[in-house]
Amino acid sequence: MFMLKRISIYMTLFGLLGGMPKPAHALGSDVFDFFEEERQVISASLRPQRVELAPATVYVVTADDIQSSGSQTLWDALRWTPGVDVMSTRTMQGEVSIRGLNEPFSNRTLVLLDGKTIMNAYFDFMTWEEVPVTMEEIDRIEIVEGPVSALYGANAVTGVINIITKKPEQLDGGVVRYSGGERKTHFGTALYGRKIKRTGYKFGIGWRSTHRFENADLSASKVGKIHALFSHELSEKSEIIASFGGANIDTQISGGSNGTIMGDGPSYFSRVDFLHNNTRVRAFW
Repeated sequence: MFMLKRISIYMTLFGLLGGMPKPAHALGSDVFDFFEEERQVISASLRPQRVELAPATVYVVTADDIQSSGSQTLWDALRWTPGVDVMSTRTMQGEVSIRGLNEPFSNRTLVLLDGKTIMNAYFDFMTWEEVPVTMEEIDRIEIVEGPVSALYGANAVTGVINIITKKPEQLDGGVVRYSGGERKTHFGTALYGRKIKRTGYKFGIGWRSTHRFENADLSASKVGKIHALFSHELSEKSEIIASFGGANIDTQISGGSNGTIMGDGPSYFSRVDFLHNNTRVRAFW
């Protein structure tokens, strides 16, 4: 990172609506069940399965991996994954590809957020700053390497990157974080989530801004993000989930031989999922 001087403030607010954090369970046989669950992935075949049984090469970047690496951006968090090619083409702009073929405006690697594509719907490429969630909300990133177009369509030529966010019960409280540094760099996050009986909810906002490497007087990127989710268990086998989010960007984008262009304006989405046993029905805008 270019931030030589940096001030960080991190606060974790547990149980804002009552109570202290729940005590950890005593060490027992359920610990091994936990590790079994952790080893499961969903992106390789669209159903949960253990990594070693997945019909493709799959790597998982966990929330702990992101935190321990100190990554401030999604593409930085992917740099340590074997087979993933990452380029920083401009300040606060990254290009990510799997097994080569990396270039500006690449559309050969499909990027998903909780299983739904977040690539630019008009130009069909990925602007990473448009991802409507902050780093603190990510539970894990599943990377499927190799062509999986039979499952996901034309963009999954080299593979799939699926960003999976934390559930309300995983948050069980709030996070407020701010980082600042040289070149008028400001990263801010506020996130809260909780599950009460059968109903869960979470809400997060984020702000990111910085100036350019080559000219500290010119803005490189300004991004505002919002993401919210509401879930309710109708029964033991049925659940309905509603979510919405978006990002308003004003950021420079490398156009390769076309030079640098500015991407600006809002992009939003809304989505409803209904789950019953192994069946999922999804509607989105």
